[in-house]
Amino acid sequence: MIRTVEPRSDICAAILCGGASRRMGVPKGGLLLPDGRSMIETIRDVMELICEQVVLIGNPHGLRGHAVVADERPDCGPLAGIEAVLRSGTANRYLVVPCDMPAIAPSALQRLMEVSGAPMVHFDSQPLPCLVDASLAHLTTELLEQGVRALRAWQEAVGAEQIDPEGATFEDADTPEEFTMLWRRFAEEASEG
Repeated sequence: MIRTVEPRSDICAAILCGGASRRMGVPKGGLLLPDGRSMIETIRDVMELICEQVVLIGNPHGLRGHAVVADERPDCGPLAGIEAVLRSGTANRYLVVPCDMPAIAPSALQRLMEVSGAPMVHFDSQPLPCLVDASLAHLTTELLEQGVRALRAWQEAVGAEQIDPEGATFEDADTPEEFTMLWRRFAEEASEG
């Protein structure tokens, strides 16, 4: 990948790579794409294009060279991982992405990072990726303690701003069938490129 802008130093990329991967049956982050990189390596490479600092939340799947934030509430879903990074003190703002979305365009992520003033921003009808301020750590903890697990419910409770995706796609791989489709797409792009 070619870097087209200078990576941001004021926003830390946070990759969600924990979770049980129940629908997939195996940990997703370590699954290999046609170029030999794992899904987590692929999304990490995208994030390094736009953010100076990258942290991994949960299982790093053997990926080295980045801080790892432990998920302190196992089996509580991605919101618990987000809570952990918000409470980590690593940064004031985080661009949170899942490890199973390796095809996301850096330009879409940059659009999120350009929004200012809102403590959280995400795309319409798409809870991840999202840009979130560490100032929401306490409220996030309170919501988790009240039983909130769904990202959409959390985003509604904190008054997240939604922006138009403007054609950006958010293909992820939650099941073996979805991973097969994603793998084929990467293979086709590699053969064309």
